[in-house]
Amino acid sequence: MGNIVFIGLYGSEKSRLGKELSSQLKWSFYDTDAMIEKREGRKLREICELYGENYYLKREEEILKEVTQLENAVIAMGDASPLGPQSLEKLREKGTVVYIKAPLEGIDSKDIRCLGRYGAELKMTLNSLDRIYHQGADVVIESHETPSALETLRRMNLFNEDR
Repeated sequence: MGNIVFIGLYGSEKSRLGKELSSQLKWSFYDTDAMIEKREGRKLREICELYGENYYLKREEEILKEVTQLENAVIAMGDASPLGPQSLEKLREKGTVVYIKAPLEGIDSKDIRCLGRYGAELKMTLNSLDRIYHQGADVVIESHETPSALETLRRMNLFNEDR
C-alpha cells in the first residue's frame, strides 16, 4: 500500500488524523514539524523568527528526503512542504497523498507559522498553497468534515471490511 501522507494548512488536523490512522493500521506516525522542532530544540515559530523562512524550508526539505524513504508510515507534512521542487511528486511515488482542506477564511498570519505573509500577500499565498495541494493530492477531504481514521480509509478505498 505504501505510505499515507497528509498535507494541508496549519490547523487542518493532519496530526490528529495521522495519529488515529497510524494506530488503526498499526503503522508508525511521523509529524515533520515535530521532527524539525525536536532536532532544532525550538518551536517552529521561534525557528522562523530567528533564522527565517528559507532556513525552515531547508529543514523541511531535509525531512522530506527522510520520510520519502519510509515504508508503511503515516506522515503529517508541514504547511510549506509542497513548496519544494517536486516535493509532492516524491511523496506520491511512495504512497497516497491526502489533502486535508481547511477553509481559507479565518486563517491569518498567526496561524501560518513560518510564511511571514500578511493581508493580501497572505491571501495569495494561501490560495497558491491550496492550488498546489489540490494538484498534488490523490484524495481531498474537507477538514470541517473531521473524518475518523476509518472514514478516511473508506474514502481512500483502502478500507477492507474483512480486516
